[in-house]
Amino acid sequence: WNTVQAERPGSLLGYPTSDETVLPDGQGRMNRFERGVIYWSPATGAHPVAEPVLGQWASAGYEASGFGYPIEGAMAEPGSSVRQKFQNGSIYTPGTHVPVGGGLSLTYGVPTNNVLQAGALPDGISYTGPGYRLTLRVGPYATLSLAELEIQNSQAPTEFRLVFGLPGGFSLNRAERSVEIRNSTGGVVGDIQNPVAFDANLNGVQPQISVSGNQVTYRFGQAVALPVNAVHLVASDSNKQYNPYYRIGAQVSLRCSLESFDCSRSVRAWFDSKKHSEIHYPDRLDSNGTAIYYNDRLDADRHCMWQAMTTEASNAAFAQRLGDAHEEDGEHTDPPQSPGAMEMDQYNNITGRAVGLRHEKDVTGIIVECNSYADSVRIATPDQFGTNTAENDLVALSGP
Repeated sequence: WNTVQAERPGSLLGYPTSDETVLPDGQGRMNRFERGVIYWSPATGAHPVAEPVLGQWASAGYEASGFGYPIEGAMAEPGSSVRQKFQNGSIYTPGTHVPVGGGLSLTYGVPTNNVLQAGALPDGISYTGPGYRLTLRVGPYATLSLAELEIQNSQAPTEFRLVFGLPGGFSLNRAERSVEIRNSTGGVVGDIQNPVAFDANLNGVQPQISVSGNQVTYRFGQAVALPVNAVHLVASDSNKQYNPYYRIGAQVSLRCSLESFDCSRSVRAWFDSKKHSEIHYPDRLDSNGTAIYYNDRLDADRHCMWQAMTTEASNAAFAQRLGDAHEEDGEHTDPPQSPGAMEMDQYNNITGRAVGLRHEKDVTGIIVECNSYADSVRIATPDQFGTNTAENDLVALSGP
């Protein structure tokens, strides 16, 4: 306890909150503290475990889990990443806390027997292992993170795992398109999305996904053309607006399953367009930070950026098919779209695709041009929109 500054200000653990406790195996001992624990066994010695590793190890079953006892304290990696070794492997974690609704948040990490090289990114952490690179990025909202996996060569393992720090009473459940986060009554409060993956031949790859306790395993078959790339949400709340392509509508989901390569390349466009339109129009957010559209210029700005960024990331033809699928889903929403909303979106989508073609490899240029068009949005009714041949303006049904 003294080696981590005991109870002194800024210490790792703070004051003790329990006496020394004999563990169920009859060999080990542990003490709880304000901000963590110390575990000891004759074979491993005494080592502290604190958040975020503690939550992930605890959810797995502490020393009785497959990890076993800690054999060292947490070690700092580049960026905000930390690594802690246990008897049967290590946990690498970016330390990201992901809220998933109702005041609940969880952490996640990468359990492995390999040594990973961590690298800091402006919006996350990259982990490089034998034959692969895993990037964990903080999304534009606190309610999600993105995982991007590149399997580079045959040295890479065929399965990858994520471990989650789940609060008491919560569990993971395998569903059709995601791994659900459920509360003690079985209610779904969030999900971990299935990857959108493709191989070197741009064929869709469907990994096998299994759940064991607080760990999710993704298995990729041997008979695929390398490299394989996969992108998915690590965690999101159950509100559909945070899930880009699998839960916002059946037609969009179908389009992505048919065109996995382009869909995977375009995942970030959904989030980045929402992020930057709301940065430009913060007055269009309610007290909870949720966008208030009213068919106004924030919505026009978002559609422009989404189609432009999708065009820049993949191509204009795919952006149009994705946009059309989104509008088709919008016809079946409850409550239904307001009259003229689909015509407005389609007009703005055309301008967005043109902006994307004008700014290839220039996302900043996309943001600036769409913001400029949105600032001077044309208020009109659908019969006044006209044909969008100039592709240099945006329309809205009502004023800002």
